[in-house]
Amino acid sequence: MTRALNRVAKRVAILVGCAGFVALGVFAERSEPNPEPRIAFLSVGQGDCTVVVAESRTILIDAGPANERTNGAARFVVPALYGMGVKTLDLVLITHPDADHMGGLAALARRFKIGKVGLGARFADHPVARQFLNEAGIAPEQMWWINGEHEATAEPFKVRVRDAAPADADDNDGSLFVHVQAGKGSALLTGDASIEMEGLVPPSWKAQVLHAGHHGSRTSTGDALLDRVRPQIVVVSCGRDNAYGHPHNEVLDRLRKRRISVLRTDRQGHIEFRPGPDGLDKVAATRTWRDR
Repeated sequence: MTRALNRVAKRVAILVGCAGFVALGVFAERSEPNPEPRIAFLSVGQGDCTVVVAESRTILIDAGPANERTNGAARFVVPALYGMGVKTLDLVLITHPDADHMGGLAALARRFKIGKVGLGARFADHPVARQFLNEAGIAPEQMWWINGEHEATAEPFKVRVRDAAPADADDNDGSLFVHVQAGKGSALLTGDASIEMEGLVPPSWKAQVLHAGHHGSRTSTGDALLDRVRPQIVVVSCGRDNAYGHPHNEVLDRLRKRRISVLRTDRQGHIEFRPGPDGLDKVAATRTWRDR
C-alpha cells in the first residue's frame, strides 16, 4: 500500500512540475513509463537529433535530416528509439526549420505517436516549416508556437526552452536554446545559432555537456559561451567526411585550449549519458553504422 501511494505521489509531482508546459497543452499525452532515463545525441549523418528519455516522457530535440538522397530519421533515429523502448514522442522540439534538423519529422510521424511539436513562433508562417509539418500530418492543435522562455519537469530532468533572438534574425540565429538538467548534470543545445546569438544564453545555464552549435562550424561555440557555460564535454553532431569540413579546426582549437573533451557522432556514433549522483555519466558511444 505504501509503495502504491509513493508511485501516485511521484506521478502527481511530475504533473505539477510540468505545469509550465501543460498550461500550453504540451504533454497532454503520456508515454508508457520508460526505464533508465537518459539523454542521447544520435548519430544521424550531417544533421541533429537528441533524445531525452524521462521516467514518463520522451522529448526529441530536432528530428534528424532528410533530403533527396537519404532519410537520416528513417535509417538511424527510428531504430535507435525502438532500441530504447520509446513508443510515443510526447514532445518534439525543433530548434529551427532546416532540413537537417526538421526533415525527418514525417518519417518519425509514420512510426510514432507524436503529442506536440514545439517550434519558435517566428517560424509560424515559414514556408519550409509549413511544408515539413504538412508532410508529417501535424495538426494545428498539436503545435506549440514558442515565445520567450518556458520550463518544465519530466523526472528526473528539468527542461528549459528559450526563444531569445531578435525578430529580424535569420533562420539559424532564430534557433531555440534548450537546457536539460538532472541533478548535478546538465546539457545545453543551441541549434545553429551564431556566436553573436550565443550571448543570449542565460548566464545561469551552466552545462556539463555542450552540444556544439551548427555542427561544429567556426561561426558557433564561441569563446564567450565556453567561458560562461564551462562545459566538461562538447558533443559534435556531424556526418563522416562531410562537405562542410565540420567540425572546423577553429572550434577544436578553442576546446583544446580549455582542455574540454570532444565526442563526435561521426566517430563515436550514438553518444549516451545517464544521470548519476555526480552529474551526467557517459555510458555508451555506439557506432552502429558508417555514414557514407
